[in-house]
Amino acid sequence: MFKPSVRPRGLNAVNAKVVKEPKQRAERREVIRSAKISVDGDNDIMDCTIRDISTGGARISVARPADLPNSFMLICRADDMVARCQVAWRRGHEMGLRFVRKGMLYQEADFRRDQAHTNRMEAANRERASQTQNAFVASAEAEAMAANYRIMQLDPTLSYNAEQLKHRFRTLAMRAHPDQGGSVADFQRLTKAYNAIVAGIIH
Repeated sequence: MFKPSVRPRGLNAVNAKVVKEPKQRAERREVIRSAKISVDGDNDIMDCTIRDISTGGARISVARPADLPNSFMLICRADDMVARCQVAWRRGHEMGLRFVRKGMLYQEADFRRDQAHTNRMEAANRERASQTQNAFVASAEAEAMAANYRIMQLDPTLSYNAEQLKHRFRTLAMRAHPDQGGSVADFQRLTKAYNAIVAGIIH
């Protein structure tokens, strides 16, 4: 005996698709807990208040949020909790934290060692980045000064006093000045190079 198909068609087929349940965020509970913050793993540098907390993070309020880096250690003795945290957001005196690692107070010494190690690594990375930036700036400044010497037709490996520079500038300016058949752009470039070299000698 023929049985009609019960498969939904057209719009009904679209509506019949299984709808996935949205992922639930970790449940947060509102609390008022005093806690300590340690940046270097050795010293507790700031008090804070935990406003709400979940398995994955917390919202805290602090008096001076601008003084805190983006990672630090949170110790809450009332909740028997220690956590290494990453700042997710900042808003006024409040900060949202993501727990990188969370444990209990009996693990505090281990957490402090990890935080101290992370702090040293971050400090070393900042120092390397600063040195790289300084080297880049110094290289750019050296190249710019070498270009000034080329414009003044001088040897950048030699030293010149102010009188020598002035004499060379006047000699080149006689040809580069617009009144002598030169161009405004060339004269301005020559003047800028001369002033930069003189300023470098003075400083």
